[in-house]
Amino acid sequence: MREVLINTNNPYTVYIGQDLLSKCGEYLNRVKQPCKVLVVCDDNVNKLYSTCVMDSLKDNGFDPFKHFFKSGEENKDIKNLEAILETLAKNNFNRSDLVLALGGGVCGDMAGFAAATYMRGMDFVQIPTSLLAMVDASVGGKTAVNLSSGKNLFGAFHQPKMVLCDIDTLKTLPEEEMKNGYAECIKHAFLADPTLLSKMDDLEDLIAQNIEIKASFVCGDEEDRDKRTALNFGHTIGHAIERASGFEISHGKAVAIGMCLELKAMGFDKVYEQLKAELLKYDLPCECELNFFDLKSELMNDKKISGKYITIPTVESIGSYQLITMDEAEYTQFIKRALI
Repeated sequence: MREVLINTNNPYTVYIGQDLLSKCGEYLNRVKQPCKVLVVCDDNVNKLYSTCVMDSLKDNGFDPFKHFFKSGEENKDIKNLEAILETLAKNNFNRSDLVLALGGGVCGDMAGFAAATYMRGMDFVQIPTSLLAMVDASVGGKTAVNLSSGKNLFGAFHQPKMVLCDIDTLKTLPEEEMKNGYAECIKHAFLADPTLLSKMDDLEDLIAQNIEIKASFVCGDEEDRDKRTALNFGHTIGHAIERASGFEISHGKAVAIGMCLELKAMGFDKVYEQLKAELLKYDLPCECELNFFDLKSELMNDKKISGKYITIPTVESIGSYQLITMDEAEYTQFIKRALI
């Protein structure tokens, strides 16, 4: 069992270990008095884990309800967000109750955003069941849904009360989904700590160290206005690739491609080759067939653009990052170098 304290304005603990789902009610009692709990999950996770979680909640004095939706990034939208909110309202939830996100990043984003907005805010807990969600989305308080114009454009910052990472859930995760998580681990290694690359086989240690790295960026910059921006390495082009492919290219693979193309555009050839070598170890892609003209509209509607400027994180050597602010003309040339 590992514990990582996320020392935000409202601190919370991430627990990493085995057999945590069956004990989730016990852990929840540490941070919340018995209340109504809405367990939000997708249809796949519903079949695998919702009964275990709801039984544990009942056994520990909570009154659980459930809402599930069809899996897939394409379903992270306002329609499904509204359905969660309606479930809360129809079952008379109030601000003293709790939303529990059980699943991957899509579930965590939607459930967290519902908790942030229902009655102007209620508590929520993250129980991520994918490696990607464990090392990235479940920590830091970013919640959002996609709009037709772009990814994660409608959202809020809302930190969880607690995060439980049960590594037993990774036994049912398809290999392709594990690769998505490895891409984010490699991103963290190149940004902040190359020793992470030697720990990819020890899941408990890998998850704990990734969360510690993410916490080092999040704490002190919860609203993503300064150093936390570095965690967007690969995401500028990566998010555009996801959307332009109709989410056929998964988040982790899109970020892998994005990191490579962004380093290529910066002309950092040595670290670009090092990154490619690490990604290929996990059968992650380094390029795609989409070009500047395929991605231009997505890239020019990036939520990170502020006024006429955008800040792009990059890595000149492993473990050392830079934040480079570009105006519109410089940004256009940057993405052309990456994609043409």
